Amino acid sequence: MSPGILSIAQLLNPEEENLDARQEIAALRQILGAVPEGQQALVSPAVHCHLKTALHCDPPHPVASVALPLLALPVATVEYMVQLNRETTLERLFHHPRGATVEYPKTSSSGTVGHLFHVEADPSQWPECLPWKDFQYSHGLPGGATMNGSFKYTQLLVNSRGKPVCCQIQHKTCLGVKACQHAHPPEGFEGHTSATLEDIERVRAEQRKTCDAWSSPRCDIFLKTAAYITAVLHLGCRHPKQEPTCRTEQECEEFDKLQVQRRLFARGHFANKPCEGRIMYHKGNDDGNERKSTGLSCEHYSSYNSHHWADFNIDQAQYNIDYIAAVFTGNTQALARIEEPVAEENHGLLAPSIVHHLPDGKLQLLEMVPVTCAVKYRIWYPLEEDCADCPYVLVTSEGEHTNPILLPERTPMAVRRDILTLLKNLREDLLDITLRPVQRLKAEQDANLPEEEHYIRVILELNNNNLPVHEEDDEPGEPGERTHIIICIIFCRVYITRHTVAAHQHIFEELERIMTRRPPIIHYCHNIKTCAVKEPVRQLMRSLACIQHPDWDVTVNRIRNEGGKAGKDWLRDKETCRFQRSPLFAGKKATSRSPSDREGVHCTLLGGLLKGQQFDALKMWIQPTNQPTMSVVNTLKNLKRQDQLKTNRARTMEAHVAKHNDSMQKCHDALEKALQELCRIGDDAHQQRTTAIPLWDVHLAEARIAAQNGAQ
Repeated sequence: MSPGILSIAQLLNPEEENLDARQEIAALRQILGAVPEGQQALVSPAVHCHLKTALHCDPPHPVASVALPLLALPVATVEYMVQLNRETTLERLFHHPRGATVEYPKTSSSGTVGHLFHVEADPSQWPECLPWKDFQYSHGLPGGATMNGSFKYTQLLVNSRGKPVCCQIQHKTCLGVKACQHAHPPEGFEGHTSATLEDIERVRAEQRKTCDAWSSPRCDIFLKTAAYITAVLHLGCRHPKQEPTCRTEQECEEFDKLQVQRRLFARGHFANKPCEGRIMYHKGNDDGNERKSTGLSCEHYSSYNSHHWADFNIDQAQYNIDYIAAVFTGNTQALARIEEPVAEENHGLLAPSIVHHLPDGKLQLLEMVPVTCAVKYRIWYPLEEDCADCPYVLVTSEGEHTNPILLPERTPMAVRRDILTLLKNLREDLLDITLRPVQRLKAEQDANLPEEEHYIRVILELNNNNLPVHEEDDEPGEPGERTHIIICIIFCRVYITRHTVAAHQHIFEELERIMTRRPPIIHYCHNIKTCAVKEPVRQLMRSLACIQHPDWDVTVNRIRNEGGKAGKDWLRDKETCRFQRSPLFAGKKATSRSPSDREGVHCTLLGGLLKGQQFDALKMWIQPTNQPTMSVVNTLKNLKRQDQLKTNRARTMEAHVAKHNDSMQKCHDALEKALQELCRIGDDAHQQRTTAIPLWDVHLAEARIAAQNGAQ
């Protein structure tokens, strides 16, 4: 009997139990038939009519969904004019159920609104689990918190004995948004105090409508080119100023306006006296002897002065080269020829609803204007020692949001905690739920291992058009899609991309062919039954054949100690086998042989995101950011990164040149010193030759002295 009919019968006859199904149906029919149509039945007239129709069917239809309504989501209860303290009275107080996530808290333009949350978290983790972190509105300064010792009390936060607890208070202000002053003037925004699901769907529909209007290949290429041109004009040549640039009076006025905009958008990070050279367009050619690439460069750039900015790779990117040439050569006719057809599709620089022009027709680069918001939040929460006895947090808000309704882009804290907990608990199972590059692994194992040691035995690729169709098959995929089957002889694991009867038939046929052609020799040679150990040791061996062992190390040590030489040999064979715990090792092998920058290509969306963030954080020191992802912003970052890379290379080359010059200077100084020493030695020798006494004079003097001594 249907559970729905049984529940209705028990409701109509609560004093009777264990009734037969046919007796219950007969009793229900008798009761319903005895009640006239115009009189009140035990249930509502609509339910009475539905019951009567269902019970007269053979077999009866289940009607539990009509008699017993579905459980509705918990709804916050509301109180009006609630006293917070002596200074403040809440217009409304929302009591949110346990585990509720509020992303758009209601506020009021004429008073204060309170939101009371039940927090389920450890008291030490309360600062990270406060409900205001789920709000989609940004909040920050002006703000602050109560100092130590200046705690406050409220009758809304009491302990189990009904006494108010000491509360800390944090106050924050809604930061608002930044908007274009022409497209969204601040006075044009409609204030709101609450946001419903219908409001969010309306905002999302407007954005989707805008995206659909701009979704075309020509639009994508045009916008990418326009973003590149804007970024080049915005940055210019960032090399320090060395050469003078000659301009006319009109060009000087335009350049001064451009410099003012550059300093305004740099926000204090403007380079000190950068190069003022023009950005020139160079048309590439291929005359057979020397090929020159198309590109842009500073007018002071040359092969002898390569420190200035240059980009000769634009012909390799997806840019409209004709548009770039028209902009930087000043060809107005070519600009009109390119921009007018694009403007007819309501996008491009000539579309009046997209960009802004000066009175003379030139484009105007506007600054984003902050749209302030006057909504203030105050968060009341008990001290850490009172959190267990009073697990509640009170958030009050006052004021009206002047910024538009924001789309939900912030992940709630509860969802983030659940996802992180799930990922931490998965551990090695995460390798089994993500795809692996098994196509390359199959070729590697076939070339390096014997057939009996193959982890992946068969990889099949079936054409769906040639397979028979059954009514229980999965939904057909894209035209021309193929079904992939991977058979792994480890825990009877088979991977399949689409479940159909024909695909399963191929699986069983391949399994039969594999097992009849060649049984697994490793399992046959090292069978536990034929191992010369005692039965308790065999049981320990069998216990290792599992996905996750409760005490792996202790079991292995017992097999090694109690199994003797046979147990040690059995363990040695299993430990040296390269496919032990094959799901883990297969994943490690595939990961170690694949490039790190393509790690998440064949993973799921979540796994690829985590791997990409880990790779960026470890190697590139790139952290997630909340900066806008517009084409102009990305192009600016790319140009700055390329400029910084070029500057670093130039500095490295200059360091090598400086080192070489120092070596040459030292050699030159040593040579000069040696030449001076040589000259000094030559001068001394010459002086000795000119002042020396002749040899015969010496002999004559000696003879005279000897004669005088003899005479005496």
